[in-house]
Amino acid sequence: SSPVVWDDRVFVTSAVPTSNSAFEFTVFCFDRNTGQQKWKKVATVGQPHEGTHSTNGFASASPCTDGEHVYAQFGSRGLYCYTSDGQLVWSRSDFPQMTMRGTFGEGSSPTIAGDLLIVPCDHEGQSALYALNKLTGKTVWETKRDEPSCWATPFVMESDGKTQIIMNGQT
Repeated sequence: SSPVVWDDRVFVTSAVPTSNSAFEFTVFCFDRNTGQQKWKKVATVGQPHEGTHSTNGFASASPCTDGEHVYAQFGSRGLYCYTSDGQLVWSRSDFPQMTMRGTFGEGSSPTIAGDLLIVPCDHEGQSALYALNKLTGKTVWETKRDEPSCWATPFVMESDGKTQIIMNGQT
């Protein structure tokens, strides 16, 4: 994943191999000034259900933060919300297990839109875009999408006083 910086904290995710062919899907927080690890949380442990691109790991989705919470999505292995100090607030593991084109692996990142967390789930099955209450993780709305695998992050913008969410799509 790409690192996300907020004030003196740098958040990053990783899939750390274990000795039994599983991975620890982990969120790290580092001090921006010293590089020292502030905290590390293993969100879940498991084996990926399909492969990934040779230049890609199993934790490609970048986390996002509003300064109070950090949100980390590990695709089919769940979505996790921590305080900026590393305390688990909520988690969701009830999203569909995704099947990606060419077994390139999962990698769409969530993004924040006001009080919502926007979560893309485009894959070779029934695709959808979810809006969750960012404080509780509960689904506010879900929009089904007729889209194949996609690794894009939703883009949130204001236009004519309205918030719009823009997602990649295939024509």
